[in-house]
Amino acid sequence: MARRRYQTGWVFLRGTNPPKWIGRYREDTVGQEGIVRRVKHSVVLGTKAELPTKPLAQRRLELILARINAPEYRPGRVATVAESDFTRTRGLYGSKKNCFRSGTRRSVAEG
Repeated sequence: MARRRYQTGWVFLRGTNPPKWIGRYREDTVGQEGIVRRVKHSVVLGTKAELPTKPLAQRRLELILARINAPEYRPGRVATVAESDFTRTRGLYGSKKNCFRSGTRRSVAEG
């Protein structure tokens, strides 16, 4: 079986006070129907003071991408709120749309 492509991501500076190195990459996830989708991720790698050059920031991003670039990597499954056991066991499944967030906070505090 052929190996999947190797990902390097991309790195750029954002902000002015202090400027931060941002790293972006994509990761495969399995959706509800078993369809594999690519999700974009963006992470702060560090400030310009910590990583003065772009190659240093790229090396830090490579550490994050090591898991995705590993030969044994398989996409993970992402569960929705409706599928989670948390909503079923707390009685929040099917509650009013505008009350869902406050009900979740209340149940977490009580539990």
